[in-house]
Order: sequence, then C-alpha cells, then structure tokens
Amino acid sequence: MRKILLTTILFFAFLAGNSTASAQFPVVTPKLYGASPFQDSLWTLDSTNFSVIERFGPSLAGFTITGMNGMAFDPTTYQTYIIMKVSGVSGRVLGTIDLSTGVCTQIGNLGDNFSSITFDETGQLWGATGDGATASESLFTIDKATGVATLVFAMGNGADGEVILYNRADDHMYHWSGNGTVVFEKWPISNLTYTPTNIPISGAAGGETFGTMYVSPNYLLVSNISSAFNRLSPTGTYSGNFGSNPDDLRGLVMPPQFAISDTSVCEGVDTVYIGAGGLQLFDSIVYNWGDGFVDIQDVATAGGSHNYAVAGDYIVYIEVDNGTVHDTIRSFNVHVDSTPVVVLSGPTHICSGDDVTLTGAANVSNQWYMDGALLPLETSNTIVTNTAGAYNMIETNSFGCSDSATVGIVLTDVLNPTVFIGNDTTVCDQIILDAGNASATYTWSTAGTAQMETITASGTIDVTVTDTNGCSTSDTIQVIVNANPAFSLGTDDSDCEEVVLGPTPAVVGTYLWSDSSNGSTLTVNATGTYYLDVVDSNGCSYVDSVNVTIFGNPSVTLSTAPGVICNYDPDVALVGSPAGGTFSGPSVTGNMFDPSIGNGNHDVFYEFTDTNGCTGFDTLTLVVDGCLGVAENTTATLLVYPNPSTGEFTLDIPVNGAVVQVTDVFGKTLYTNRFEQNGVSTIHLDENADGTYFVTLTTPEGERSVARLVLTGK
Repeated sequence: MRKILLTTILFFAFLAGNSTASAQFPVVTPKLYGASPFQDSLWTLDSTNFSVIERFGPSLAGFTITGMNGMAFDPTTYQTYIIMKVSGVSGRVLGTIDLSTGVCTQIGNLGDNFSSITFDETGQLWGATGDGATASESLFTIDKATGVATLVFAMGNGADGEVILYNRADDHMYHWSGNGTVVFEKWPISNLTYTPTNIPISGAAGGETFGTMYVSPNYLLVSNISSAFNRLSPTGTYSGNFGSNPDDLRGLVMPPQFAISDTSVCEGVDTVYIGAGGLQLFDSIVYNWGDGFVDIQDVATAGGSHNYAVAGDYIVYIEVDNGTVHDTIRSFNVHVDSTPVVVLSGPTHICSGDDVTLTGAANVSNQWYMDGALLPLETSNTIVTNTAGAYNMIETNSFGCSDSATVGIVLTDVLNPTVFIGNDTTVCDQIILDAGNASATYTWSTAGTAQMETITASGTIDVTVTDTNGCSTSDTIQVIVNANPAFSLGTDDSDCEEVVLGPTPAVVGTYLWSDSSNGSTLTVNATGTYYLDVVDSNGCSYVDSVNVTIFGNPSVTLSTAPGVICNYDPDVALVGSPAGGTFSGPSVTGNMFDPSIGNGNHDVFYEFTDTNGCTGFDTLTLVVDGCLGVAENTTATLLVYPNPSTGEFTLDIPVNGAVVQVTDVFGKTLYTNRFEQNGVSTIHLDENADGTYFVTLTTPEGERSVARLVLTGK
C-alpha cells in the first residue's frame, strides 16, 4: 500500500466548485471512493488532497470478494453500484454497496466478465466487457434491478482496459481502451451501432485507464495503471499524472454529501447552515426546511441556510435534481428552542442632574450593554443610569437561548427647560404670568395647566414646566394684587340740553375726564362718549365710559299774516311752526288774536314739545293801530306817495324836527331818521321783501301820524 502524496493546487481548484465551505457553512470535503480490481479494498480519499481517509474490505453475505472491477453512482436512486469478483463464482456479480461500511448487496450475476459500468441521467445502467470476456469488448445495457445485461453493440478494439463513462454535458458515451496506446472515443448515447468519434489525445495519458468520473462539462477525472490521477478534457487533453494512489483504482464515485452546522438551535437567533458537495451530476438542490419555507439553489451555490421563527422539531429534506429525476437524497432532524423576546422600556432622554431607569423582563440571566460594551455587574433586569449612550440587554433563558432587543434604547442628554415667570411684584387688578416653553406641560399652584396664567389674588405663585423630553423646571413669584377703583358712570343717558355725569359711588382718587378736566362731575351738552379715569393711592386706575345723547330743543317760529292790525279788525290767525304747539298771551284764544284789546304792542307766545320731550319757544309782538289814515291829526299830517311802490317812497314832512320810523308787521325797525326841516324827502326800501310796512311820524310835541306802506312788484 502506497502513501498518498499531496495533490497539486490546480486539482484542488478543479474540485472546489462542487463543495460549499465558508465561515458560516460547515466545511464539506466530498469523499472520493475508488475500488481495487485486485483485492478486497474500498478506498475513501479526501478530494482536496487525495490523502487516504479510510479503507474497507467490502463484504457480501455468504461470499468472499476478491476484487472490484467498477463502480457507478445512480443519479436517480442515489445508490452506488459495484461489479464484484466473487470467489467460486464465474462471471461478475452486480450489487450495491454502502460506501460508509463497505457492505454489499447482491443484485445478480452479469454472466460475463464486465470491466466498467456507468449511469446516464435517466438512471439507465450501462456496462462494458473486457477483452477476456466471452462477448469481449462490448457495450451492454443492464437491468439494475436484476443484473440482466442486454448487448447493444460490440466495440472491438481488442486491447486491455475497456472503460466507459457517460458525459451528461453532451449526452455522449466516452470509451477508453488499450494500455501502451490508449484509444479515446465517444458516441451519442442514443446510438444503436458502433460509430464512434475518435478523440485525439494530447499530453501524457499515463497508461491504461482504470477508472473515470464526470466532474464538470470541461473536466473528467481519470485514474490509471500508474496508480495516479489525471485531469482530462472531453477534447482529449491530459493534464499529466498527479497524486499517488494506494491502488490502481477501478471505478470512481463521489456521491453528494451534506453537513449541517447545528441540529439544536434557538428560534430567530441561530441560523442553520447546510454545506454541500459532490453535486457534479446535478443541476439544482432544494432545501425544504420543514416550516413551509423552501430554498432552491443551483449547484454552484450549493449550500443552504435558514432561520427558524417558531420553536419546535423540524425535518429538513434535501432534494437534488439532475434534469430528469427530482427526489429527496438526505434529511436532517432539527430541534428549535424558544428564544426570549427582549423588550426594553424607559425614557430616551436624561434630564440634567437626573437618573433614569431602564427595564427589561427578568430571565435566567440578564446582561446590560452600553454602546456595545458589556457593563460589569449590571445583570438584573433593570439599570439605573445618568450616562448617555445606546443601551441594550441580552437575556438568556433556560434553554440557553439568548437574544437582545431588536431596538435598544438610546439615551440622550438634554437640558431642562428654562423657566422665569418674573420677579416679585405688586400689580393692580391682575397679572398674566408666562411660563414660556411652548408645547410643554404646565402645572400651576392655582390649578392652571396653560402656558399663561391670569393671577387675580395676592399670594405665592409657582409653576412646574415639563417639556416634551419629560424634563421639568419650576419657578416661584410673590404677587400682591391691589383692586382697581370701582365705580360706574351709569347707563347711557340722554337729554334735551345737558347731562351732568359723576361716578357712583364716589371714589377717592385723581379724576381725569375725557375733556381733560379733573372735577368730580362733568356737564356735557353735546352728543358723544365720555369717560372718567380714576387713579387711587395705589396707582391703580379704573376707567368707565358712558354714551350721552343731547337731542336739543326744537326750533320754533311764531308769525301772522303781514299787514297793519287795526283795533277794529277781526281776530288775527297766529301761525306756529312746527305745528301742534300751544299759543298763549293777552287776547289769545287757541291760535287766534283779538285786536279789540286795544292799540299798542302786545306780546303773544308759541310753545312746541317734540317726541323727545324737548320744548321750543317763540314770541311775537303784535302792534294794534287805530288806523285813522295818513293824517292821524290835523296839525302834523304825513303824506307818502306813490303807495304802493316798488321800493322808493316820497315823504312830505309837514313840521320841523319830526322823527320818521319805518317798521315791519313784526314791529322790527327798518328805518329811522330825524328831519330838522319840513319838506319833501325820499326813502328806499328796495332791499326789503314785498309786503306791508308802517311809517310813523312823531312831532317834537309828541303827536304821531301813522301811514301804511305797501311794497310790491319787485
């Protein structure tokens, strides 16, 4: 038995694509198996360095195995088949072999000396006979259930070492024959006649081919009579011998192999990893994790991983697919323990000078961390701290499963709110205090809860302000509240002429009325709004106002028809405006004046009261004349002409020193003059209205003469 030499780095890379290994996935080094044709040896090799892992002496119940001429792995049933030379039995015996123990199970006698077997991807078993067989160097299909072989065609190369291998990449059968000169050829798997395509060989074949194995579309693994390996491309290029095998190995197989990282895990925390290798005969691999989740990987990725969300017992089924058959090849039992659910509670801010308490659920063990660093001695479910940072806790339950909170608590240092509601103060009536810090929460000693509080009574006032971070600050103020003077100017008032305003009750203080006067009362005679501001000895003031309406007395006139009133005339009608008033005076009845009262001036009156109760008065002096004509006496007769006139009158004055006076019907003097000499004179009344006027001449002796003038046609 020879020692195995380390293989080249090149071949390690050649097989690396068929296995999965990483820091998380378990390392799967596919085991390569080879059978000895000359002794009862099954060799297990490390495919990364081709060192011997172990050797079995294969056993077949009731028989002695003296050699094994070939092995092949069925990609549809996942069994390994073997051709055995059995002591005392002619021909070769077909069986299956358990590669982990070397125990073989007989299927049937192949009836001839077969030197090689291979499976296509449909699971059909093919066999080739050697040059020493009855039907030498021929290709057969073999019933893998019975071992019955059926001739397909004779290959007839007539040399040693008939070996066949199905290449799934191009669906061809490859054939090696010969020792000194090696024949390498292929034909489509569907061929029923021997019409091979020769493949020219380049590089050193190393002698007769003993065993072959499909690795990838570009490479085949070959073991030869030199007890060495060779890497061969399907186009005929040999890499040259490498490695040193313990035997001349006939039949090479490397079945799929799997390893699981852990079969007892914690839910939601631990990830189950399955590494895979030896998948060269398959296209994809399916991981059915047993909890409803399925992962499908191509063979390049190979490995699978899964995290269980719910505790329980699961069976992981691994299925492989070679493009024809898809079935389960391996399973693992996985037990999943429950993981503690860590929920932290507590504030997220640290107020100046305060401690905060963070809390999590108590468990078998608890450990707090800050900013990722373990906090020594902090192993209870609570922690009291005044240091800002990111806090989390790891809880471990009775199953040994640990977890931390999905989201920890980040504590941030924050400043307490600044609160100043003012210095101690004395105010009048009330004061509004402002605690500031909009959007905060407020607690006043007066039971108020708003940012601003109105204070109307003396006392000590305090407020506590809590901001949105939960940080609080308080402030206090002493307030003395003096009452404002209390009085009223009464309800709105009205009068015809004037209103006297004054406060009720009377208050002591400095008065200031709206007209800037300072008296205790104010007399107003115009409509408007009037106010009084009283400032007491505390400097407190109060202002009241009142609306006053002054209606004013109505404007009243009294009149009568123009003309001279003679003492013998009938009653004269008096006219008052506005109508509806009351007439009064001597010789007045209703609205009529009786001239028979006698000659002279008589005052009559008219009084009218409006809807506001306001009264107006007017007086009229009526002149009653005896109406004796133009010459009232014979000694001093006044002549006036023309009469009527448009405004110019001629007077003939009979005596010296006479006084001439012109009045209207109301007794109003319009003209007066003293004439020293008698004679003719002219007066002008052009500027007066049409109507009746009276001219009175008075002599120095007191005699009078009255004439009536009529002004018209202006």
